Amino acid sequence: MQWADAIITKTRRLSIVQQGVFSNRMLVLGWVFETLLALCIIYVPFFNTVLQTEPLQFKHMLVALPFALFIVCYDETRKGLLRGKWIKPESWFRNVFAW
Repeated sequence: MQWADAIITKTRRLSIVQQGVFSNRMLVLGWVFETLLALCIIYVPFFNTVLQTEPLQFKHMLVALPFALFIVCYDETRKGLLRGKWIKPESWFRNVFAW
């Protein structure tokens, strides 16, 4: 979910295709660090003992995947509509959805 949130908040109106996801090296480094930290907390026995956690099955981590895909698809649709020429600059849609 954090990856999806970082992807959709990169720009206000440009699409992921137009902006590029991996052009920001610090963002990619943050993703790698976040993922490695989460994997260490979940699967390294030392962290399991200290934090009193247990390893997760991979299928339990996939629960968030449909929500992440929905967020990305929703935001791409919103951005596409905002870039469209058929929506006037003073319309209620642009005022509500252009944050």
